[in-house]
Amino acid sequence: MSEIITNNNSTNVRLWPKTLHRAKQHAASHMARYVFAAKYVAGKSVCDVACGAGYGSNYLAQTAKSVTAIDISVDAIDWARKYFNKDNIKFLAADAAKPWPLEDKFDVITSFESMEHVESPQAFLENVYNHLSLDGLFILSVPNGPRDKKKTDNPYHLHHFNDVDLKTLIEKFFPKAEYFSQAYKKGIKHYTTKLLRKARLLNKQPYFVKNYFLKPGLHCDLKTWFVVTQK
Repeated sequence: MSEIITNNNSTNVRLWPKTLHRAKQHAASHMARYVFAAKYVAGKSVCDVACGAGYGSNYLAQTAKSVTAIDISVDAIDWARKYFNKDNIKFLAADAAKPWPLEDKFDVITSFESMEHVESPQAFLENVYNHLSLDGLFILSVPNGPRDKKKTDNPYHLHHFNDVDLKTLIEKFFPKAEYFSQAYKKGIKHYTTKLLRKARLLNKQPYFVKNYFLKPGLHCDLKTWFVVTQK
């Protein structure tokens, strides 16, 4: 069973599932980002920055050599240790925009829906760069800034990056960056469940992790943008 609880450190409200199955049901678009990243982590050391409740870190740890997962929220780290711990995961409470409490360098660093929350995105990226191994891979997602800025229900985003601002910031540290947008394909299963919802047999329209894919470029009509780059 999933719960809504308040994060006392960030005053943010999150959906925190207790199993990967629930995460796929209730946070499909976010889980899809980890599914994409998992293609690159087999046998590698990984740092998952702003890991939240820890389900994504747990998913990566299924094939990664090791995963170090950090989040500013002590509540989130406690939750992650309780429900998503594995022998090859280390969960740490830390502010991603301040010096990290570790000296490790990683083959892959992931960070999804995080940079818009920190006071200094440049300090955040500098930390990522310093903790990335030579030729290491960095995978980041951020909201489509102009679209996100129009929303009134999320006061926790401190920054709204447009395409030019995002590229300018990223390429200060990672000039080889490639850019994508997360898209969704509405297949037969999606439309079938939509009919069930209209018939009031479902309370909410479900989305499916497998239906998400990355489309090259930063598209103004898609709400989540991706950066994939090497050091």
